[in-house]
Amino acid sequence: MSKPYGTRKPQRPLIPPEEERSHGSSSGISDDLRYGQIVIVAARWMLVLSAFVLLLYRSDKINELVFGVVGLLGIAVANFWLHTKILRKQCVEPEWVYLASGADIAVISLMTWLQGGIWGRVFPYYYPAVLCYALVFQSGITMFFTGTVVAAYAVLAAMSSPPMQAGDDQVLMARLLAIAGVAFVAGRYRLVEEGRRARIQNAQHALHQAIEERETLTT
Repeated sequence: MSKPYGTRKPQRPLIPPEEERSHGSSSGISDDLRYGQIVIVAARWMLVLSAFVLLLYRSDKINELVFGVVGLLGIAVANFWLHTKILRKQCVEPEWVYLASGADIAVISLMTWLQGGIWGRVFPYYYPAVLCYALVFQSGITMFFTGTVVAAYAVLAAMSSPPMQAGDDQVLMARLLAIAGVAFVAGRYRLVEEGRRARIQNAQHALHQAIEERETLTT
């Protein structure tokens, strides 16, 4: 009697779990950061274009225009360099990605200061910047960046010109809580997605082992 699977060669998984894990760990870069870099780059292009249009359309002071244009051009050049490396499938070191996100926050903070602190019109740009890095960076780095953003905006609001009036402290608190909330929700989503991918890899690993055991028994 012929064996049930003697004439049929079982198919192997498309990506062996060992190969996938070694690929992610050999470079020291997490899957979220490796595959999420293009998300940050695309969002940064949108931020640069929209901020540039807003700057040219609503700038009231020459120093605001000059510093804003120089800062946006610097971000655009750095983002172009990162984008070309991603398109050429070259490895981008995590430090460069962290530095670029830090530059985004620095330029937004600079524009906020030039526009009078809490009265600045570029405050909403903090939200997409926080959302992008919270979806990609590890929890500890996300907490560090978010704490930096919250502290920086609180200091800028305290230095507002003209100074804050009665009731503005509630507006400030609401904005700071909104920034922290965006980071928390995005970070939580990243953890959920990371757990889902881990379960898929474990299932592939179990299937791979089962197929190898069946091949051993049938030979």
